[in-house]
Amino acid sequence: MAMATRSMKAIVIVLGLGVPVAYFVLGRLVELRLAPYEQVRPLLSVFGGLGWLDLFIVSPVAIVLLVRSFRRPALEAAFAVILLLPVFVALWFVGIATLSGALGNPF
Repeated sequence: MAMATRSMKAIVIVLGLGVPVAYFVLGRLVELRLAPYEQVRPLLSVFGGLGWLDLFIVSPVAIVLLVRSFRRPALEAAFAVILLLPVFVALWFVGIATLSGALGNPF
């Protein structure tokens, strides 16, 4: 059971944080001119679609899986909401701001 809990938490981390971290990395690559701006700009709509999909479907499923994997759901769910949710939102904001700023689309 412990192995299943660990693997479920790892899946949650990858699902929940994969897109924001990818946005941040892509934004930095464009800023450093390692990713050509002209080739990345047309893909912005694809990245936007992935972002909305992750924000409204994948992330809530990841949060539910995380809460279900806790041993004491009430205490650890409160911890997840109070501490981890603001960190998750901050990572989303930084990732989207970095990508949109690098592509010349400040929000």
